[in-house]
Amino acid sequence: MCVLDGGAAGEGLRVAALGCVVATPAGFADLLEGLGADVVVGIDAPLIVHEERWAEGALGRVYGRYGAFAYSARPAFLEKMGGMAGPEFGCELARREWELDPRRLAAGSAGRFAFETYPHAVHVAQFGLARILRYKKGRVAERCAGLAQYQVLLRDLAARVAPGLAGDALLEGVLSVDAMVLRGRARKQLEDQLDAVTCALTAYIAWRDGIAPEEVFGDAATGYIVVPRR
Repeated sequence: MCVLDGGAAGEGLRVAALGCVVATPAGFADLLEGLGADVVVGIDAPLIVHEERWAEGALGRVYGRYGAFAYSARPAFLEKMGGMAGPEFGCELARREWELDPRRLAAGSAGRFAFETYPHAVHVAQFGLARILRYKKGRVAERCAGLAQYQVLLRDLAARVAPGLAGDALLEGVLSVDAMVLRGRARKQLEDQLDAVTCALTAYIAWRDGIAPEEVFGDAATGYIVVPRR
């Protein structure tokens, strides 16, 4: 989990937390509520699932040509994979009156918002990639090279959207790690940290600019994925 805190123009933005949090859906909802009254969260997990969910199909029609595909997060698939924590978390947030409809997040909105996002597609949109970054699959050397490229592109993105993050100690600690020498758990930790920063920056961009209809794949009734455009 990565937490950004700061001002509207990004000058005072800082990384308030960056690390691993293991909790139940209810416990994680408690943690987010403790961040304050005005919070926007980007989650790399399905918050709303339905038998008629069509978000992944819509996403694939736009980002599939870049290699950004996602498994269809329908109930039967998630139950088979043991992945119901996301929708359980979504239910917890809804019960606490968080806004889960991304179309209601206007630029600079006050309140508590949460939405599902997908780092691979965000990378294509925000980094201007011709193909997704290869850091999750493949040979170890290829994955390490993908992580090293990820670090460079993420530093550029942070500088572009939030000048205040330049030199932030927590962020630099992640972006300056030598990805080429990491193996096993250490490599997976860096992967998760970079994805967390991506989700946090996505949430910041969505709050700063609002979310346009064409940036939402799916709907709030059956499930969706948000990918802000550059």
